[in-house]
Amino acid sequence: MTLLVLATAGCSDSGTRAYAVPGKVCGVAVDSDLLSPFLPDGQKLTQRAYNSGQESPRCRLSVDGKLVVYLSGDIAPTETDPIKVQDRALVGLGNPASVDVGDSARVADNGAMAVGTCTYEGRQHKFVT
Repeated sequence: MTLLVLATAGCSDSGTRAYAVPGKVCGVAVDSDLLSPFLPDGQKLTQRAYNSGQESPRCRLSVDGKLVVYLSGDIAPTETDPIKVQDRALVGLGNPASVDVGDSARVADNGAMAVGTCTYEGRQHKFVT
């Protein structure tokens, strides 16, 4: 159910990947083959998990101190359209286009957003990532 929002930034100049691509990102199992293209060459991969608020997990992956992948998740009310709320941010990520993922999704040059309906605490909500 969890989809990823990816934001890539810069590449290391090392020319090789000295770290292993993880099978878990901030405690969540991932397919390392799908994650691998988003991780540049470098010496050290660092993961940092934190919460931006209640039900708002965040995870940052850095290679050699540079942010390369940012993941987020949020619970939203069903009447909210997260794609419309984040329209400017998606445009800022470059050329957002609709894709057939979840209830609605956009993929841009440097990131993505996907929305899916879920039951949370016994009520319908939207999960935004």
